[in-house]
Amino acid sequence: MKKLQLIITALLLIAVLGCKPSFNISQKNYQDYPFLVATADNGYSLEMNTVYDALYKSKILNLGGVLDTARVRGFIDSLVLDSMMGFEASEVNLSDYYSQYRMFKLRYYDILLRLYLKKMVYDKAESDSLEIVDYYYANEDKFAIEEQIDLYHIAITKNTLLFGPDSLRYRKFSKVDLEDALFKFADSIKSLITSPDKFPEIAKQFTEDEVAARTGGYLGWTKKGVHPYPFDSIAFELRAGDIAEPYRDNNGWHIIMANEYYPAGLPELNENLYIAAKTTLQTVKTNEIGNKLIDSLLSDFDVQLNPEIVDGNIYVIKGRTWGAIINGIDTIDCNEARSLELTFREKYQVDNTTAEMKEAMFRQIGERYVLVQAGRAIGIEKDSALTDQREKLNHKYARTVVSKQMVDAQWAPSDSMIEDYYNSHTADFEVLKPLKVQHIIVEDSVFGEFLRDQAMSGIDFMQLAKEHYPGEESIREDLANLGYIGENDVSKEFYNAALMTRIGEVSHPVKTEFGYHLIKVLEIAKEQTLDEAKRTIIPILKKEHKENVFKNFKDRLFTKYHVQSKGTLYPVHLKPKSLRK
Repeated sequence: MKKLQLIITALLLIAVLGCKPSFNISQKNYQDYPFLVATADNGYSLEMNTVYDALYKSKILNLGGVLDTARVRGFIDSLVLDSMMGFEASEVNLSDYYSQYRMFKLRYYDILLRLYLKKMVYDKAESDSLEIVDYYYANEDKFAIEEQIDLYHIAITKNTLLFGPDSLRYRKFSKVDLEDALFKFADSIKSLITSPDKFPEIAKQFTEDEVAARTGGYLGWTKKGVHPYPFDSIAFELRAGDIAEPYRDNNGWHIIMANEYYPAGLPELNENLYIAAKTTLQTVKTNEIGNKLIDSLLSDFDVQLNPEIVDGNIYVIKGRTWGAIINGIDTIDCNEARSLELTFREKYQVDNTTAEMKEAMFRQIGERYVLVQAGRAIGIEKDSALTDQREKLNHKYARTVVSKQMVDAQWAPSDSMIEDYYNSHTADFEVLKPLKVQHIIVEDSVFGEFLRDQAMSGIDFMQLAKEHYPGEESIREDLANLGYIGENDVSKEFYNAALMTRIGEVSHPVKTEFGYHLIKVLEIAKEQTLDEAKRTIIPILKKEHKENVFKNFKDRLFTKYHVQSKGTLYPVHLKPKSLRK
């Protein structure tokens, strides 16, 4: 009766509370569950279908499977943390961080200079089609070509006959008869080529040139003087589609077909030549405009050298020390100058650059800054594309500042920390298998003493084991070599006897249930000392510190931006990575 009441009560509870079935979120249903899983300041929110998209593209569960809710939450936290790091980066004043700001500035100036040169040089070097055509025909020396022809080719030698289906017949021929037969064979092949489009098919079937056979006999473009006589006199009389009569040279008989012919001189302008002329003209104009612009900008600019570094060693002076000011605007520090210091020393064969050399060095570096200043002067920094790239680049390097707070790469545990860990984890540094031993089992103690005397007199212990250990000879050595043993690996009598035996010596016979053992002790390992344990302890403490630093970093950002976890999570099913499209 009580059992029936319990069943009824359970059914009523299910009816009242409802029964929520468990399920996995997968590729089939994830878009049906756009519920919030996290929110934060700045209007940040994260939905489950977005999480699934990120999981699907990730390398998690490469072989496929189900991700439990704990791992799903961990993945969500990583996505949220990445976004919070972006918020934090937006608050970073990059100029407060020397290394990151220096890298940002170098990259930003590269982008600025490209845009400046585009506006001031490349855009002005553009040409219209009529100008390009005129330039092409006015510069025959640049675009004229040698006489050349594009050919297909069939090669025929006596091997065709001597190693062909009728080889026995042809090998009986005299040289004269063989040559006559070869000519007739070449002529018969020529007769098979009834039209130019048949040539590749016939070439594949009959040519002895293996490369040409794979390409249907295509030889490619060639000029005069490349192939042996009488090639030039025959080939360069052909025009597109012409097929020459078979001709003989020292290598054998040849049949050639012209695919295309260009006479010497300036070819008629076509699409490819138009592109070449356009590129050449643009290069000429770019060089002319660019050189004129750069020469005018660099003809005279001011370099104010720091008098305190004139006689100093750039490698010894602090890198952030200012070295020169360009036009009273941009400052170059000694770190930047070090990129040229070695070059100047090697060039002038000196141990340290002189004042004049330093000025030349800073002037060379300063040329880049002069161009940057020229770009600013025409308002290049107001360009929306440059502004956008500058903001993205600034944010990228600001994120590196934030990212560095996740780790403490220079941290190392103190000696006292290592010692405290060692003392509180003594069990971890006990040697559980302290003895390295070999042994031989014999049936009686007298024979055992005899073998011990032999071993102690210098006879190799393992040689004795090969001869006297019981069982198959092929496995005696393996059975005799026990390696490292601990108290629980052998009998008490065996272990105690091994403990009492010195390293390198052999015990007296020790009786166990298996017989009498002679035990040779090879090593006795003691508990690890503090110094020995350090190499194990230091990585453990570093890992713990790394995890703590990361946790504190994450907790700080989650608290600062009021991150809140939302909703109930479900396991996520993922296909194998190879099947995710």
